[in-house]
Amino acid sequence: MKNKLVKTILLIVMFSGNSFAYAEKKNSFSFKSGSFALNKTSQTIDFSTYIFEEESTDVFSFEYERQLPNNYSIAVGMTRYSNEILSGSAINTSAEVTHVMILGRKYLGFSKYFLPYLGVGIGPSIATIDGSGISIASLHGVAGLKIPLDRISLLLEYKVISSTVKDINSDNFEVSGDGVFAGISFNF
Repeated sequence: MKNKLVKTILLIVMFSGNSFAYAEKKNSFSFKSGSFALNKTSQTIDFSTYIFEEESTDVFSFEYERQLPNNYSIAVGMTRYSNEILSGSAINTSAEVTHVMILGRKYLGFSKYFLPYLGVGIGPSIATIDGSGISIASLHGVAGLKIPLDRISLLLEYKVISSTVKDINSDNFEVSGDGVFAGISFNF
């Protein structure tokens, strides 16, 4: 997981030189859905072994993004998903996870019709299993493609999240994973 994040950061550094400035200064709201998979499906939490379904359900992401000069942008948003608890809990049948983030992106301005991008971010994560837990600093890495169509844009994105949530009993729940998202962005 951390290896994927390091590779994403290195790609951003490599391509962060001057390129054509096709990304305009615009605001956008984006809505994305897709598939997400947990990296660690068997975990010990509060002295019990929990087994989670690898593939997440109810996967969606929302972001507000502000385009900056030189093909950079900054975004704030959240990603949410849930995973079925196959064994370990007598209380709940699924684990709910929400990641809130601030994300910096670099658009690789090769064409004004296809805008590939790379980004990294940080933010808190909240998970609910049999109680709630929080992580102050989860790491996010993204690589994607934005296809601008005037007032809307189509999005395709690969996202990696590295996060360990700690509950009130100081037990850790690993909510790291990766997935592919597709969506639409409303530009204004």
